Amino acid sequence: MTNACTTANLSYLNPDVPEPWASFLEQIDRVSPHLGALSRWTETLKRPKRTMIVDVPIVRDDGTNEQTMAWMMDTYSINVGGTATGVVTGKPVALGGSLGRHEATGRGVFIAAREAGRRRNVPIDGARVAAQGFGNVGGMVARMFAMAGAKVVALQDHSTTLVNEAGIDVSKAFDHVVRHGQLLGFMPRVEVSAEDFWHVSTEFLIPAALEGQLLPNRARKVKTRIVVESANGPTTPAAEDILADRGILVVPDVLANAGGVTVSYFEWVQDFSSFFWTEDGWRLRFHLGGRGGTGSATAHRRIHRRLRTRAFCKRATRPLSLTHYARLAHPRRTRKLCTMTQQFRKTRFRLHHSGVDLEVSALQRDGDRTPFVFLHGFGSTKEDYADFVRQRAFDGHRFLAFDAAGCGETLSSELSRTSIPFLVETALRVLDAVKFDRFHLVGHSMGGLAGLMLAHQYPERVISFVDIKGNLAPEDCFLSRQILDYPETDVDDFWENFIARTHAAPAFSNALYAASLRHKVRARAVRPIFESMVDLSDNGDLISKLLGLPCPKMFMYGEEFATLSYLGHIQSNGVHLAEIEDCGHFPMYSNPTAMWKEIANFVA
Repeated sequence: MTNACTTANLSYLNPDVPEPWASFLEQIDRVSPHLGALSRWTETLKRPKRTMIVDVPIVRDDGTNEQTMAWMMDTYSINVGGTATGVVTGKPVALGGSLGRHEATGRGVFIAAREAGRRRNVPIDGARVAAQGFGNVGGMVARMFAMAGAKVVALQDHSTTLVNEAGIDVSKAFDHVVRHGQLLGFMPRVEVSAEDFWHVSTEFLIPAALEGQLLPNRARKVKTRIVVESANGPTTPAAEDILADRGILVVPDVLANAGGVTVSYFEWVQDFSSFFWTEDGWRLRFHLGGRGGTGSATAHRRIHRRLRTRAFCKRATRPLSLTHYARLAHPRRTRKLCTMTQQFRKTRFRLHHSGVDLEVSALQRDGDRTPFVFLHGFGSTKEDYADFVRQRAFDGHRFLAFDAAGCGETLSSELSRTSIPFLVETALRVLDAVKFDRFHLVGHSMGGLAGLMLAHQYPERVISFVDIKGNLAPEDCFLSRQILDYPETDVDDFWENFIARTHAAPAFSNALYAASLRHKVRARAVRPIFESMVDLSDNGDLISKLLGLPCPKMFMYGEEFATLSYLGHIQSNGVHLAEIEDCGHFPMYSNPTAMWKEIANFVA
C-alpha cells in the first residue's frame, strides 16, 4: 500500500486524532458474533495499533464489504467517545463513505490502460480485450472498455471461460452474474477450457482475479500488446521477463489498481474535513490525477524500461534523492558533474534581408573537425542542443545553433515576414557569417523542414542530413494546421488556446513543451510560420526532395509516430530510420540520450 500511495501521489499526513482505543477496547467483542469466520480476525484489533491508525486508515480488501467497515468504524467510535468516520474507508455513503468507491479500482485500471495505450499507439476504440475475473474490479473494467468502444472477446471467472471473437455483451453478462453469482450458463455455446483464455488474440489483457495467474508457460503463449494488472501480483517475475523480451508492455498492479487506494484517500480527506463531494466532484479529482502515477513512473524511464521498476524507483527516490546519494558516495565527482563547463560561446549576428532587420542569437563552439549545424523546431530554442558539447562522440567538431526569427533571443523588425523560405535565407546568412562551407545538418520539426529546403537548394554544402520529425507530408501538420482548424482573428487568443490544447494533449513531453511556449515564441510570428509549414507540407513534394538529396539521410521520430504512412517508402529508398522509444515529437525532452546516440552512430 505504501508503494501504491506513493505512485498515486497520495500522502496520509492526517491531523492528530483522539486516543485510538481508550480503555474499552474489549467492547469490539460485541460485533464478533455477527462476523462469522471473520470474528477470529477481529481479535487482532485488540492489539496496539496506535501508530498505524494515526498514520493511515484501515482500508477494505478481499473478504470485507461495506458492512464490515461500518462495524469497525462503529466500534472504534464507541471507544473514543465520538464519531470517527476517518478511521476506516470503504464504508457505506451514509456513514461517511465516498461516492464512487465501488467502481474506483476498476476505473483506475481503465485509466491506466488508456494511458498505456496512448503511449503504445493502441487506441481503446476497436481494441480487443480479455478480462480474467468478473467481480467488482474485472466486471467494472470490462464495462468501461465496452463503453469506450472496445470489443470484449474473452471473460473468465471461477466458474467458466467465455471466448467470442464477435464480442461479448458485457452489460448482459453483468446482469447474469448479479442474478446467478457466476458467468456459467450465460453463453454456453462459447464456453471453452480455462487454459484457452490465454490463447486469445487481444490488444489488452486484464488479469483481475488472483495472484500468480500469468505464469511463464502462459507468458510464452499470450497474444496481446498490453497487460494491465488489475489483481495483486498476477504476473510472476519470470513471466514478466518473458513478456518484456517479447515486447509486451506490463502495467503493474502498483500502478494499475491504485484507483481503489486513491478513492480511499478521497474518502479519508472528506471524513477529516467533514466536506463531502458530489460524484462529479470525485470523478473530476480522479481524472485530474489519473495520469499522475503513470506519468511520474515514466519520468524514471532512463533508469529502467519497465513500468514496475519505474514505479518502485519513484518510491525509492522520494526519501533520498539520487543527487544526494551521489554526493554521499562521490562528493568530488558530483561537484564536477553539477558544474557544467560551457564549452560554447554566445554570439549575436546583425543581418538584413528581405527587408527585415535581424539580430540573431547563437551558440558556437570552435574545433578542427567538420561542423554541425542545428535548426530548432517551433517552440524550441538553440539551448535544446547545447548538450552537443558534452557528447564524447562529437569532441573536436565545430558547433552552431541559433534561434530562428520570432523565437528565443533572436530579434526581428517584422515578425509577419517569418516563413520557411525566410528561415532558410536566414540560415544561409548565418552560415556565411561563421564561414561554414560544408557541414552536417540537423533539423527538428520546423527546423527539419527548413533544413530540408536548405539541403535541397544547396546539396553540395550538406555532408549529412538528420531530419528529426520534420514535416514531409500533410499528416505531419498536427501542430501547424491548427492555424486553419481553429481560426481566430486575434493572434493572442489563438496563441493562448493553442498552448492550452498542446498542454492537454496526451503525448510525451507535450506539457513540458507547452509550459514555456509563451517565453520562447512571439505570438505574431505564429501565423506566418504555420501557414508556410502547411503550404509546403501539402504542396511542396517534400518526400521527393528528401529522397533526392545526394548525402546520407536519417529520419528520426518518436515511437508515438511509428504509424506514419510514409516511413516504409522512405526507408526502402535509402533513408535510415531511427525510432526513439518513450518519445513523441520531442526527443530532446523525452529521451535525449537515445537522440544523441542515434545521431553519433549515423554520422560516424
